[in-house]
Amino acid sequence: MTCFSARNQGHSVSDNFNTKRIPICYSPVSHMHSIRIADPKAHFSVAHFVWSSGKLEPLHGHNYTVSIEIYGTLNDFGMVMDFRTVKEQLRRVCKVLDHKILLPGESTIIRLRDLDDAIEIRAENKRYLFPKEDCLILPITASTAELISEFIAGQLDIPEAFRLKVCVSESQGMEGCFERENKKQRGETIGH
Repeated sequence: MTCFSARNQGHSVSDNFNTKRIPICYSPVSHMHSIRIADPKAHFSVAHFVWSSGKLEPLHGHNYTVSIEIYGTLNDFGMVMDFRTVKEQLRRVCKVLDHKILLPGESTIIRLRDLDDAIEIRAENKRYLFPKEDCLILPITASTAELISEFIAGQLDIPEAFRLKVCVSESQGMEGCFERENKKQRGETIGH
């Protein structure tokens, strides 16, 4: 905490001549910069279904877009991170997801079975059978925008010294996000 003395600044004319000094203390504010990437090439088209409101949605698709925000201190070049590096990583992850049927590998409601050349999906009284190469089983409990954004965040090589926010938009104005605080915000020591 930093403190300094200042003259008492009263609201009456007689207070303006008061020479009594009072201490003023404040805590230094840490400054943070950020970058935001909403690259038009950071998108993917997938099919999925979600258990919602006590029932299974029909199989449907979305043309998802992804945006990312990274918060941290500036490096020696005056950047939080190089835009190009982050865009390349984001595009790489989107390419892996693109044109797949996203399946929640950790769901307790949607059951998956590997049949060598196909994936069998059972939920409620429905059964689906898809070619294995068209499916992508993710380590998530549901294929929601929120959990897909968390999966994407985990695939990016963003050091834990940075705060990270990844948002997946399934249509204009509807997005699910995942935010990871940096280690310092979580009270952890940042190792080298």
